[in-house]
Amino acid sequence: YFPLIFSMLSIISLNIHTNKYKYSKYLNVFSLIGKYSFGIYLIHVLYITLIGTLIFPRLGIDPYHLIFYPVLFISVLILSYFSIYLISYLPYSKIIIGN
Repeated sequence: YFPLIFSMLSIISLNIHTNKYKYSKYLNVFSLIGKYSFGIYLIHVLYITLIGTLIFPRLGIDPYHLIFYPVLFISVLILSYFSIYLISYLPYSKIIIGN
């Protein structure tokens, strides 16, 4: 499966690279995420634990629900991004989050 997945991702990447202006909105989102990626990596475990073990069980959403992982992914990404975005305004934040 690896060669198939690799070739599909290569084709998609080349398509996006050749049509930069068509996909400029997506490239902006990816560049913003890339700017804070190390900080997002450092803090995402906190939000996975918080959302996955404290919030979702109270809402009656368990890992067997179809929406569990997509909602967890999106919410963790958004919360991590905005947390690191706010932390970046603190003095010496480059030492903490590496940006």
